[in-house]
Amino acid sequence: MQEKLGKKIIGIMAVVCVVSLIMIGVLSVKLLEAKKEPTVTTSVITAQLKNMSDLTTSQLQYRGIVRYEEGNIVFINKKSYTMLYEAKVKAGIDMSKISVEANKKKIQVTLPKATIQDTVIDSDTLEFYDEKNSLFNWEEKQDTVNALQLAKEDAKSRIDDTKLLEQAQSQAKLLIESLFLPLTQEGYELEIQVQNQ
Repeated sequence: MQEKLGKKIIGIMAVVCVVSLIMIGVLSVKLLEAKKEPTVTTSVITAQLKNMSDLTTSQLQYRGIVRYEEGNIVFINKKSYTMLYEAKVKAGIDMSKISVEANKKKIQVTLPKATIQDTVIDSDTLEFYDEKNSLFNWEEKQDTVNALQLAKEDAKSRIDDTKLLEQAQSQAKLLIESLFLPLTQEGYELEIQVQNQ
């Protein structure tokens, strides 16, 4: 009977030893994984940012007035009008030109300078006043095309693109900071620069 009891004790001890070894193995693997520093691969981040292409970070609504005259003989070939229009001017950065570098605990992001991306005249907002038509110089379709082009040129010349570009650059920087926020919370330092062009 003592022999059976001894075998049971040895069997129980063997099971306890095996379970203990398994637990020690699992715990040591978890501890080794916990000690590994997370690494940032810039190629994945850069590829994702470049896929965004153009990023509009600032937009300006503008309402303008343009005076147009063509020809020089009243009633024969002289026509003129005053036109009101609304324009949207968009500014932002070209995300395909962004560069990201990471080493140890520092991430460096270099942004391209903000540019005016588009000036759009809303053709539904065109209002014509003081229209004076001529007998031989009136083509409605071509005049509308000319009016849109004239409004676009006027909008480009009158907006303060310096402030719009500064705002676009600032917004782009804030967006990049928020994209990298999870990494900065894990101890990474983020440095954002703007390319000199």
